[in-house]
Formats: sequence, structure tokens, C-alpha cells
Amino acid sequence: MLNSTAVYRAVAERTGLSYRRAHLLVNAITGEIGNALAQGETVRLPHFGRFKIHPYPSKSIPDPQGRGHQILVLETKVIKFRPSDAWRKRVEPRKGFLHRYGQPLDANGQALNTPPDAVDELQRGSEPATPAKPTLEIQPETPKKSPNLLILFDKIAKRKQQLAQTATPTPPATPTPPAATAARPPAATALPVPPVTPTAAAPAPAAAAQPAPQKPTPVTPPSPPDIRYNQATQAKNISIRDLSEIRVPKEVLNILPELFARRHKAAPIETTANTITVAMVDPENLEIVQLIKKSTGLDVVPVLASSEDISRILNQYSGLEKEVAAVVKDTELDINKKVIAEATVEDVESTGDDSPTSRIVLSLLRRAVREKASDVHVEPQEKFVLVRFRVDGVLAVRIKLPIEIQSAIISRLKILASLKIDEHRLPQDGRFQLTIDKNSVDFRLSILPVANGEKAVMRVLDKSQGILTLEEIGVRGQAYDVINENIKKSYGMTLVCGPTGSGKTTTQYALLGQLMDVGVNIVTLENPIEYRIEGINQSQVNPDIKYDFADGLRAIVRQDPDIIMVGEIRDKETAEIAIQSALTGHIVLSTLHTNTAAGAFPRLIDMGVEPFLISSSINTVVAQRLARKLCDHCKQPYQPSAQEGVLIKAELVKIPNYKAPATFAFFTAKGCDACNNTGYRGRLGVFEVLGFANNIKELVLASSPDNKIEELAIKNGMVTMMQDGLLKAIDGITSLEEVWRVTKI
Repeated sequence: MLNSTAVYRAVAERTGLSYRRAHLLVNAITGEIGNALAQGETVRLPHFGRFKIHPYPSKSIPDPQGRGHQILVLETKVIKFRPSDAWRKRVEPRKGFLHRYGQPLDANGQALNTPPDAVDELQRGSEPATPAKPTLEIQPETPKKSPNLLILFDKIAKRKQQLAQTATPTPPATPTPPAATAARPPAATALPVPPVTPTAAAPAPAAAAQPAPQKPTPVTPPSPPDIRYNQATQAKNISIRDLSEIRVPKEVLNILPELFARRHKAAPIETTANTITVAMVDPENLEIVQLIKKSTGLDVVPVLASSEDISRILNQYSGLEKEVAAVVKDTELDINKKVIAEATVEDVESTGDDSPTSRIVLSLLRRAVREKASDVHVEPQEKFVLVRFRVDGVLAVRIKLPIEIQSAIISRLKILASLKIDEHRLPQDGRFQLTIDKNSVDFRLSILPVANGEKAVMRVLDKSQGILTLEEIGVRGQAYDVINENIKKSYGMTLVCGPTGSGKTTTQYALLGQLMDVGVNIVTLENPIEYRIEGINQSQVNPDIKYDFADGLRAIVRQDPDIIMVGEIRDKETAEIAIQSALTGHIVLSTLHTNTAAGAFPRLIDMGVEPFLISSSINTVVAQRLARKLCDHCKQPYQPSAQEGVLIKAELVKIPNYKAPATFAFFTAKGCDACNNTGYRGRLGVFEVLGFANNIKELVLASSPDNKIEELAIKNGMVTMMQDGLLKAIDGITSLEEVWRVTKI
């Protein structure tokens, strides 16, 4: 299949256009083709080929850093061109001659390390040399519709033929064998000699004559240029780099523009006098490597790095404060002179992305996504606007903005979420979607009137993060065995419990990942849809049109489902329908807001669900919290206090089939550049998984309190959240401080 560069050069060669003009012509045509593809159409050009959007399905790949787990690469879509057979015959070179389309070319279209004369001879083959013909220059215009390229090229060819007929060519010279030419002096040549005009200073010798043109001697195709990166040497020349501790100097980052680096996921990390080392997610992209080399003038050394590490390097370009300050400076907003008040009015009346406030809001949201924040808080204070990001479950101040732009920011957010911008007394909720760094990101917006104005909180739902497995979210040991055993049953309900923000939905998706199969019909009911998964039917509730969980669940059971996922059980009606679905042969996954696994049963009974229905339908109850993971680069040993030591030993003794070591090695957070001086990077779950044994069912039928159910579950072998957290702290994954924070009641 020909690549884009080959098409440009083929068009230039066949039409006589310069490479640049051929490039513009093809781009003008493909611009219209792109518009059609965006509408979901497949574009076919007669005798030329067809264009279509080709989806690459999601897949799991080994972690580039060799940490032993798989990374889920989400589905991507790219535009593919497949030339027709007629087009291939017209642009493919004849057999036996140099195929230059697959070779690196310079800016003039010549093969690298190949003299221009040699390239011309290789393209002419054994044909005799012919005098130059007039060059046909055609100024391309942007077509209104996609033209038939074959007709266009035929017209150009006919015009060239007409020009050739009007030209006066010199008859081709009779080729002379190279050996005879070498033995014969130049003055004895039988070929016509053009007149030589003598000069006054140095008259031309009488014997001087024009050398005879010779038949081109076959030239051996040149070997590909010696570049660092090609398929034959990539195994030994491309290395894997860990960038978690690297701080790249500003002068190195500035070699590549930030926009280019983010667009192509290519981060400069090192430079010498003649080379630049670039970390890439796809170092096999030779086109980007050559583009960087051309723009910088340096030899490029591509290295492989994880997307997370490259994003961290890209975030070193500038901080949020500098980014917002640059926006204010570029738009010439002088808050002291109250020019911002005029900008506020313009911004409210316009939804354009070029307004000052729009750019400030976009900078805040873009930075939140890049820092992997789960929530953004915009809080008006008396003298400033406080912006805080919730990263890894903990709020941290990111920037303080002038109080004068508070109303403009809130108004812009309301416009994005289609809320009433003139309503300042009542709470409002909405959602909007933005494309940040080529990824679609959803934001759930909540507006609340407070003392100093209106506070905005946005939940960030980045769809590019993909689905995690049970192992990746921290389920292991006996808890994993209980979950895996119960979700394979032919019917029944699995409940995931915990407070808001404890990762319940992520666990539900991990369970769906265990159950996905082409032979089952999976239907979900969510609010909102956080991850779009191919092969699963996902429906989003909308209370504004009276489409709630109960109504959606009634509709789902008529869709012949095998597996049903309900985002949340909030009321008796939803609970009863979910339980009835579990009793009638469906696998049901749902969430419930309770603090412990044992607390799910009294909660359902309090909703009005009959105890006998609960005992007959539920297979497993999972309770969880999210604890921050220690940064592997800066964690340091920690010695627990005497009081902590007593508590640790008391909990570990209760764990069934666990032999506690004589000594424990714990770690605590320190802080470094790799973790933004927090000491933590990422989160994992701490779980307790309650298997619904017969003795538990008896307590549920008797409507027993949750403490008795929990005591019996522990006797049956359940590991509590605190115990699970302590085991992970002993393994050095998290700290004791985090375990106490998320599990102490």
C-alpha cells in the first residue's frame, strides 16, 4: 500500500508539477474527502482508489517498563487509502528499476546519498537521453467537490503532449560505446560540435569540442542511507527508557514546540552537539522522526517510553500559573483598570473559544486532565478565587485567580454545560465534553451558591484511561478467589459498596472485563457512562426526561440480557427490579452506598426489600476504599510507633491462614520530582469481600444487625479492609498513614 509521500511524488512525476504543488493539489482534494469520511461515508474515486476510516480494536500490550502487567490500548480510528489496480499500474515503476517511493527522500525529491544525475538515469532506464521539455506549471485550486483524479491527470498529460509537439528537439545522438570513446581523442569525434565562442582573454583551442553524449551506464541502486532507525536495526538501536526521575532542562524542551510534542507524544529528553534523544510512545513512526530531524537539524535518537512518563515530561513545559498568566497577558486584560468587566460581558454573550475567559477555563481544565485530577474545585473567596485539584483522592491548591474574573469563569462554565447564566440563587447541574490532547473528556458540573458568589465543582471523566483488571485495582488472594468463583455463577447479584469516590464504578468495569464474551448480551445502565466499551450496550439515565434507574432497568430486562450492570441502587423500586432480575436467571452488578460489606443487608432491608429476596439473590458483596500508592522512587523506611505495633499485630492475627513474620518493614512518603513532592503516585483499592455462605443467609433472614454479620463473615475467612491495607503496607505498596486514613472508623 502506497503511503502519502509516495502519492505526492507519483502525482508530481506523472503531471510535471513540482512536489509542493502536487502536495497542495492532493491535500485540497483529500480535504473534501476528509469531510465525507467524518460523516461516516466511504469515498471511492473511479480508477484511483478508495478512502475509509479503519478502526484498530482495543488490545492489551505488555508494559514497556517491564513491570509485569498488561496495558489496555483503547480503540483508535485512522484514515486508510487503498489505491485501485489501475492506479497502481500507472504509478509503480517498471520491473528491474529503482523503486524510490520506499526510500528516504530529500526536500527536492531526490534519493538521499544519490546524485541527481544517477536518479534521473535510473528513472529513464536504458532509454536514450532526450532534451528537456517545457515545464508545465498549474496552480491548484481547492475543489468544491471531490474530482475524478484520472480525468484531471489525463488533461494534464494531453497538455504536456501539446507542448512537446510545439518544442524543437535536437535529434538524439548516436550512442558511442564507452571503450571506443576512451580510445578516440575529442577532436576526432564524428558528432556535430556546437560553435564555441572565444573570449578576448583566452581564445578557445581549435581542437576543443563538445564530448559526445553516451548511453547511460547501468547504475547500481544505492544502499539506503545510514540512519539510526530502520527495521533492520531497531532491535539493537531503540532502547526503553524510564523517565520517572528525569527533569528535562528548559533549553532542551524548547527545541520542540509544546504543541508538536503533545500532538505526537514525542518528548525531547537529551541533546548533544549533533543529536537529540526523543522519547516516543511509537518510536517506529519514521515519519515523525524525519520531521523532527528536518525541523531541528539534529540526528534523532528515538527511545521507547510509557505514555505516563512522556506525559510527565510534557507537563514540565510550563506550570499552570505561567499558563494562565500568559493568557491574561496575551489578551491584555488589566484587572486593576477593570477591563476584565468588559471582557466578562463579551464572554457571556459569545461561546467562542478565543475569548479571554474561555482560554483561562480551557487552561484550567487541560491542566486538570494532564495531572489526572478526578475533580476540579473553583471556590470564590473574599479576595481571590481558589482553584483546587483532587489528585489521588486528596485536594491540593493549584492556583489563585483574581476575584474580578470569578463571575466570568462561572458564566463560561454555565455556557459549556448549557445552564442558565442569569440564575445565581439556585444550584444547577450539567455536563459538557471537551477534546483535550486528542482525547474526549467528559465533565460533570455542579454549581452551588455560596457566601462569596457561586462555587463550581467538576468531576473529570477521562475516557482514554481504559478499563483496569481486578489485579490492577488491587484485588488479590482470597478476595480474588471469592469474586472469581461467584461471578461465574449462572445468576445472582454482586454488590460493590463504599462511599462516593471510592472507585466502585471502576471495580464494576473490572468485573465486566472478567465476564465479557461474544456469546453473552451485556447491558449497562449508568449515570454517566464513564468508559465506552465495544461489545457492551451502554445506556445513560436522564432524570430530566424522567428516565431513571428504575425505568431503564424495566426496559433492559426486555432486551434479552445475560448480564446487567446498574450504576447504583438508590430506592426500593430499583432494588426490587434488580433483585427480580437476579432471581430470573441474570447476572446483575450494582453499587450501594454503605461503609462495610455487612452493612449492605440492613441498607436493603431499610429500603423495604424483603429479607428472603436478599438471601436468595445476592452472591457476593464487595466493600472498598482507595488508598494512595507510595512513589517507588522516594519512599523511605518507617518504624511504627508502639501503639501502631500493637494494633498491627492484633489485626494480622485475625487473618486466616496467614503466618505473620517476626519483623515488618514499612515505608512512608518523602516526596520527589517524580511525584510532585507528594510521596504518592496513583491509587489502589483496599477490599473486603463477603461471600454469601448459608450461615450468613440465616442472619439476613433474621434481619440481624451488620456487626453480627461481619463477625460471622470474619470467622468464615473474610479479610477486612484494614487487614487488606496492612498486607499491602507490609509489601511496600502503600503507607500505614494511608491505611489508617481510609479504613479507620
